[in-house]
Amino acid sequence: MSWLRAAVIRAVEAGAGGKDNITRTVRNVAGTVVYHAGNAVVEGAKIIQDRIILQEILSQVQLCSKLEELLLKKKLFNDGDSPQLHAEKFCGHTVFQVNTLLSAARMRLHNAREEREHFDEASNQILVHLKTKES
Repeated sequence: MSWLRAAVIRAVEAGAGGKDNITRTVRNVAGTVVYHAGNAVVEGAKIIQDRIILQEILSQVQLCSKLEELLLKKKLFNDGDSPQLHAEKFCGHTVFQVNTLLSAARMRLHNAREEREHFDEASNQILVHLKTKES
């Protein structure tokens, strides 16, 4: 982002000769814009990285859940069990799995909403700062 600041400063110095208050003001504003834009980029990168990690964890949980389901199918079906009893046992386990996945989905939704709020706050702060500098 320093290339942006340097380009703005050079343009102002070329236009104004670099000797009046406009140059100083533009340098200050350009530095502030670059600082806030850099922070916004860092926050955006964190959000993307967190989502990638969350997807990897979710895929591992789903794999473990599937393996556990297959293992329970084998363990729960005893020689004396009727197919109906086996289905009831398996249904109870399926309800537990669905509840677990639902809890994980709720947590992801909560985290995504928080991330969006933080990003919106950062964007609003940048806009407010730029508006105050224009005044």
